[in-house]
Amino acid sequence: MKVKVGSDSLIVSLEGKEQVWALKKSLTLHAEHITNVEWMSGKVNRSRLGGFRAPGTGVPKMFYAGSIYRKAGWEFWYLKARQPGYLVITTDQKKYRVVRLTVSEKTGTAVREWFEALMKSGGTSHGSK
Repeated sequence: MKVKVGSDSLIVSLEGKEQVWALKKSLTLHAEHITNVEWMSGKVNRSRLGGFRAPGTGVPKMFYAGSIYRKAGWEFWYLKARQPGYLVITTDQKKYRVVRLTVSEKTGTAVREWFEALMKSGGTSHGSK
């Protein structure tokens, strides 16, 4: 997976088997719709991983990829539940209200810093620190 930040958007590009598992090649999140970005250093709380996955694949409590419908709305997940460190991106969109991605700490921190810089420069009207 490659996560690329631009002046007005964040692009998640899935590669190889990731595309097969998630049934998606890429995801573009426009900065004006991002309301928060958090880097979570621990492992995914597997007891909170629930929802209707369609389309997508997964092994319960181990691996989740694709579109997930939960009470609060649609989310996109590419999570490896046993690997520490994941990014949580919240948006004001119906699809996807939350994006959860297992990424390295370096990538997670870079995305968080990008979002904070946008907030400081007034590049988006949303967000919280």
